[in-house]
Amino acid sequence: MLEEFYRTGDKEKELGLSISPFCDRTRPTAGQCQVGFIDFVVRPIFDKLAKLLPAVGESFMACVGPNREHYVSVKNREEQRRSLAAAAAAAATPVRKPARGGYFERP
Repeated sequence: MLEEFYRTGDKEKELGLSISPFCDRTRPTAGQCQVGFIDFVVRPIFDKLAKLLPAVGESFMACVGPNREHYVSVKNREEQRRSLAAAAAAAATPVRKPARGGYFERP
Protein backbone atom coordinates (compact mmCIF):
# COMPACT_ATOMS: atom_id res chain seq x y z
CA MET A 1 0.00 0.00 0.00
CA LEU A 2 2.82 2.42 0.82
CA GLU A 3 4.32 1.92 -2.63
CA GLU A 4 1.06 3.15 -4.14
CA PHE A 5 1.15 6.19 -1.85
CA TYR A 6 4.77 6.86 -2.82
CA ARG A 7 3.90 6.68 -6.53
CA THR A 8 1.14 9.22 -5.93
CA GLY A 9 3.65 11.49 -4.19
CA ASP A 10 6.14 11.02 -7.03
CA LYS A 11 3.48 12.08 -9.54
CA GLU A 12 2.48 15.09 -7.41
CA LYS A 13 6.12 16.14 -7.20
CA GLU A 14 6.55 15.68 -10.96
CA LEU A 15 3.51 17.95 -11.53
CA GLY A 16 4.86 20.58 -9.14
CA LEU A 17 2.10 19.99 -6.58
CA SER A 18 2.59 19.74 -2.84
CA ILE A 19 2.99 16.13 -1.77
CA SER A 20 0.04 14.61 0.10
CA PRO A 21 0.50 13.24 3.63
CA PHE A 22 2.10 9.77 3.72
CA CYS A 23 3.05 10.04 0.03
CA ASP A 24 6.53 11.54 0.33
CA ARG A 25 9.08 8.83 -0.43
CA THR A 26 11.82 10.92 1.23
CA ARG A 27 9.98 10.97 4.58
CA PRO A 28 8.97 7.39 5.34
CA THR A 29 6.03 7.16 7.70
CA ALA A 30 5.09 3.48 7.63
CA GLY A 31 4.51 3.40 11.39
CA GLN A 32 2.31 6.48 11.46
CA CYS A 33 0.36 5.27 8.44
CA GLN A 34 -0.25 1.83 9.96
CA VAL A 35 -1.30 3.23 13.36
CA GLY A 36 -3.80 5.52 11.62
CA PHE A 37 -5.11 2.66 9.49
CA ILE A 38 -5.59 0.47 12.57
CA ASP A 39 -7.28 3.25 14.55
CA PHE A 40 -9.62 4.49 11.83
CA VAL A 41 -10.29 1.40 9.70
CA VAL A 42 -9.35 -1.90 11.33
CA ARG A 43 -10.45 -1.34 14.92
CA PRO A 44 -13.91 0.09 14.07
CA ILE A 45 -14.58 -2.79 11.65
CA PHE A 46 -13.42 -5.39 14.16
CA ASP A 47 -15.50 -3.76 16.90
CA LYS A 48 -18.62 -4.18 14.74
CA LEU A 49 -17.60 -7.72 13.81
CA ALA A 50 -17.14 -8.60 17.49
CA LYS A 51 -20.75 -7.55 18.15
CA LEU A 52 -22.08 -9.65 15.26
CA LEU A 53 -19.81 -12.69 15.70
CA PRO A 54 -18.33 -12.53 19.21
CA ALA A 55 -15.97 -15.54 18.90
CA VAL A 56 -14.50 -14.37 15.59
CA GLY A 57 -14.38 -10.72 16.61
CA GLU A 58 -12.61 -11.51 19.88
CA SER A 59 -9.86 -13.47 18.13
CA PHE A 60 -9.37 -10.63 15.64
CA MET A 61 -9.34 -8.01 18.39
CA ALA A 62 -6.67 -10.00 20.24
CA CYS A 63 -4.35 -9.35 17.28
CA VAL A 64 -5.15 -5.66 16.86
CA GLY A 65 -3.54 -4.48 20.13
CA PRO A 66 -0.14 -6.13 19.61
CA ASN A 67 -0.05 -5.06 15.94
CA ARG A 68 -0.83 -1.48 16.89
CA GLU A 69 1.85 -1.53 19.62
CA HIS A 70 4.38 -2.79 17.07
CA TYR A 71 3.61 0.03 14.66
CA VAL A 72 3.66 2.63 17.44
CA SER A 73 7.25 1.52 18.16
CA VAL A 74 8.05 1.69 14.41
CA LYS A 75 6.56 5.21 14.32
CA ASN A 76 8.61 6.26 17.36
CA ARG A 77 11.83 4.96 15.76
CA GLU A 78 11.02 6.83 12.54
CA GLU A 79 10.42 10.05 14.48
CA GLN A 80 13.64 9.56 16.43
CA ARG A 81 15.62 9.04 13.19
CA ARG A 82 14.10 12.20 11.70
CA SER A 83 14.95 14.18 14.86
CA LEU A 84 18.52 12.92 14.85
CA ALA A 85 18.89 13.68 11.15
CA ALA A 86 17.51 17.20 11.66
CA ALA A 87 19.86 17.78 14.60
CA ALA A 88 22.82 16.52 12.56
CA ALA A 89 21.87 18.78 9.66
CA ALA A 90 21.54 21.77 11.99
CA ALA A 91 24.92 21.01 13.56
CA ALA A 92 26.51 20.77 10.12
CA THR A 93 25.18 24.18 9.07
CA PRO A 94 28.11 26.60 9.14
CA VAL A 95 27.86 29.59 11.45
CA ARG A 96 28.37 32.86 9.63
CA LYS A 97 30.86 35.30 11.00
CA PRO A 98 29.44 38.76 11.68
CA ALA A 99 30.41 41.59 9.38
CA ARG A 100 33.32 43.86 10.24
CA GLY A 101 32.58 45.84 13.35
CA GLY A 102 30.12 43.16 14.42
CA TYR A 103 29.54 41.68 17.83
CA PHE A 104 32.70 39.52 17.98
CA GLU A 105 35.22 42.15 16.95
CA ARG A 106 36.79 44.63 19.28
CA PRO A 107 36.70 48.28 18.27
